[in-house]
Amino acid sequence: LNDSATIFLPNQNRHMPIDVPFQIQRLSKDEFARLDYLVMNHAFACHKELGRLCDEKIYQADLAARLIHAGIENQREVRILVRHKNFEKEYLLDVLVINGAIYELKVASAIVTEHEAQLMNYLFIADIEHGKIINFRPSSVGHRFVNNPVSFEEQRRFTTGSTSWKPLTDQCAAITDLMSDLGKDWGTYLEGRIYRDAVTHFLGGESSVMKRITLKRGHIVLGQQPFHLISDDVAFQVTTASIRQNLIKAQFQRLLALTPLKAIQWVNLARHEIQFTTISKS
Repeated sequence: LNDSATIFLPNQNRHMPIDVPFQIQRLSKDEFARLDYLVMNHAFACHKELGRLCDEKIYQADLAARLIHAGIENQREVRILVRHKNFEKEYLLDVLVINGAIYELKVASAIVTEHEAQLMNYLFIADIEHGKIINFRPSSVGHRFVNNPVSFEEQRRFTTGSTSWKPLTDQCAAITDLMSDLGKDWGTYLEGRIYRDAVTHFLGGESSVMKRITLKRGHIVLGQQPFHLISDDVAFQVTTASIRQNLIKAQFQRLLALTPLKAIQWVNLARHEIQFTTISKS
């Protein structure tokens, strides 16, 4: 494992294992603003005519049809594959407009931060700068811009930090190597779940890795909770926190104290640094 002095940069001659099945069109802020004005006019018309009680896919089909009728090129449920060796994860973009803007449609009481994070993840994967969430459930159409300020190359510029990492099992070295490889291939900005799923896959899959552990407070049995395990007494966690890592570590320590486990191996992708930390019982 390289420590924090090493910087990994993308190799332009490598095949990056993200399958984006369209030619990206770069839109300036002004171009996107003009496009969005047209798209939103059709979204408002869709909401006015269909009402607010339809399923998400109904709004998706109607909006796409209105855009096509208006001469605005778009595709529905665009499939993007993210791969590493024999691991594969599929994402579906709700509506891709002129290959340059992603629109994610919702039928929720309100737009929340999880919706923004989902769309931002899609923008990172597709290397697209502009997107918007449209929510058809409220009495007035809800909408929120989400913009990707980070270039494809910048997402893959990172260092590693392992001064607080202890290789407690033979699998620990494999995890550090894998995470560095994933950073080079995918970048370090994607949702934490895909990195965790990749680690789980290469450790043998959910059936081998996911186990339910009994939690106790003193002598009081509180119940069981699922953990991702490297071994019988060592768990692993993957997060994507760019701030307040000490607070997260403190929460992991509290959780660990309730278990019979001896340690949690924590991997945190903090944007431009992959941090490897061993959290042990004091």
